Amino acid sequence: GNGKYIINQYPEKGSKVLVGNKLFLLTNDSEYKMPNVIGWSSSEVITLCKLLDIEYTITGNGIVTKTSIAPDTLITKDTKIEITLE
Repeated sequence: GNGKYIINQYPEKGSKVLVGNKLFLLTNDSEYKMPNVIGWSSSEVITLCKLLDIEYTITGNGIVTKTSIAPDTLITKDTKIEITLE
């Protein structure tokens, strides 16, 4: 988000992060938009959904190849996303 303050993050403060892993920062913004998650792992996209508190269903195994929400779509509390992995 475009907020001024970080209100949540993953991994938690003080954790070690491996090179190449994603760090998620959730700001105090009032609006969030869906990032382009194509190519992300299932654990990365699950982390995003949990931080944004949105419902998700996953089909398949591997990396994200398709989502039911286009990048830059506004995310609301009622947002539900279907994620396809291959």
